[in-house]
Amino acid sequence: MISMTGGHRQDGPSKAKPAEAMPKITNVAKGEKRNYTRFSEPKLQVKLADKVYTTIDWSIGGLLIAGYDGDLDQGGETQANFCLVGGDRNYTATIRVVRFDSRHKTLAVRFTRSTMDALEFFRNLMKQHAQRAV
Repeated sequence: MISMTGGHRQDGPSKAKPAEAMPKITNVAKGEKRNYTRFSEPKLQVKLADKVYTTIDWSIGGLLIAGYDGDLDQGGETQANFCLVGGDRNYTATIRVVRFDSRHKTLAVRFTRSTMDALEFFRNLMKQHAQRAV
C-alpha cells in the first residue's frame, strides 16, 4: 500500500474544509448520469479547422458547442484550441465527437488528451464558478 502522506500522520485537527462549507453542485436533469458537472458560464471559444465556435456548456470532460457546421463525424478525433470568450490565452486538447445534432447544430465532444495547462485552466474555472453549475 502506498501512503500519500509519506507515512506521517498529522496530529491535531484536519485542515480539510467541512462538507457544509463546500458549494452544492447538482445536475439539472433528474437521473442524469454524467461523470462531470457542466457549466454554462463562462462561455468558451473553440477553434476547430480554422473556424471559431462558442460553447453552450462545458465540463472537465468535454464541451457542447453551438452553431457547428463542420464535417466531423461521430467518433472522429481532432485537435481543438479553446479559450475564454475574449481571452488571450489558448489551450489545446484532442477531442472525440460524441454526438452531432444537425437540427440544433450542436456538437458534443469529449476530451481524449489534454495538456496540463488545459486541465489546470478547467480546474481554476470550476473553482471560480462552482455555484453556477448547470
